[in-house]
Amino acid sequence: MCLVVDANVWFDLFCGNLHYRVLDLKPRVVAVDVVVAQLKHSPDGQALLQQGLQVRTVDGEGVKKAYEWRTSNPCLEVPDVFSLALAWRNGWQLATRDGSLRALAEEEGIAVLNTCHVLSLMAGSSLLREIDLICFKREMSKQNRPYLRSQMRDVERIVKAGN
Repeated sequence: MCLVVDANVWFDLFCGNLHYRVLDLKPRVVAVDVVVAQLKHSPDGQALLQQGLQVRTVDGEGVKKAYEWRTSNPCLEVPDVFSLALAWRNGWQLATRDGSLRALAEEEGIAVLNTCHVLSLMAGSSLLREIDLICFKREMSKQNRPYLRSQMRDVERIVKAGN
């Protein structure tokens, strides 16, 4: 089982300098090739590859489905529908913070996680410390990237229980 992480979640993880640490998470974290190509600076997709990020491509059937989704949901970006197609074709989970992508994924029967869910998985695997959450929340606020405070409290409880 793998977890397909879309670009928005990578940007969130980068805010807290957690983008490399998430690569140690089980289930294995993967990204579709078009998302890795989109990550040029913050975070750098090539650097993630060097640290062990597994990149996957979408097969013909997945490309066809991605095209259908993009045509019927023009608000979704190409990397988003390709991330969904990768999860759909393989029966994997999808991590996204995009509400439209979440809704489509749920319609297709794909299990969807958001950034706080990914942080909870990291906390449960001892990949997250209290100081990490403090930095994450500070940077997310600085960059005007909202997160769900109620879910963050759950992450904090998991971290505290593990320390």
